Parts: sequence; C-alpha cells; structure tokens
Amino acid sequence: MQIVRLAVLEGPNEFSEDAVLSVELQVEPGDDLRRHRMSAFHSLVTATIREFRDPDSAHDASRIMAASWQRTPEELIALTIAGLHRAAGLDAQARVVSVEDTHWRILVQPAGSRATRRAVELAVDSFRDFLAGRSVDLRRGVLAIRRLAALR
Repeated sequence: MQIVRLAVLEGPNEFSEDAVLSVELQVEPGDDLRRHRMSAFHSLVTATIREFRDPDSAHDASRIMAASWQRTPEELIALTIAGLHRAAGLDAQARVVSVEDTHWRILVQPAGSRATRRAVELAVDSFRDFLAGRSVDLRRGVLAIRRLAALR
C-alpha cells in the first residue's frame, strides 16, 4: 500500500480545523490476501490504543476488537488513523471512499495539524511494514504525534 496523494480537500487552508484531509492510497497486489497479518495488525493497533487510553485493559486479550477478518486494508488504515488520534488524545474521524478498483481515498477530519498528517503517514507506513514482516513501533509513533499536537 502506498500513499499516492495527501492533500486538503476542503477548508479555508491546510491548517484549519474545518479542513478535510484526503489520503489517496494505491493498493498493491496481495495487500488483502494476507488476512492473518491484517488481523494481527488490527490487534496491535487496538492494544496500542488501549495502552494509552485505558492502561488497565491493555493486556486483556478477551477485549480485543472482533471482526478484523472482515476488514479491508483501507478500513484498517482508516481505523488506525482514527485510533492513533485517540491514543494521542486528539479527536479525528476517518472514513473510506472508493475512487476506483486500485485507488482508495480516506477522508480525515479535522485535518488542520501536523499531528494529523503524521498519524496518516504512520498508519500507512506501519501497515505496509507490518505486512512485509518488519517490526513496527506504534507506541513511539503515538508519542511523536502527541509532541506534534502539543506544538500547536
């Protein structure tokens, strides 16, 4: 999976709280065929969010979100973007819109911060690295997003 375009779709300027960030992704062959890795990535994201938002339940395996097997790569990226925001103490919504068969657009709102852009990049890079079998440190990413949000 690769970011094809990252731009503000709506809003007076790119740092406005009213801005809507458009993330266009190109799905690579095999991204949706690695369901076991996608499920494991979903569990990693969920555990990271819980570690920051609800530390007492971070290691409670029975509370891991279900239905990850039915998720598409694009949905997992959107959930990851929203989840990284929650873990960093920010509020943002992310939803998937199909552009064509191999391109997907994720809309993120509000998009008016460097922290949001970092969350988007982190979500896509982490997903791609995880699927390729490389290690991913979402915890460090959340801390970087928090630092960027504090600079506002």
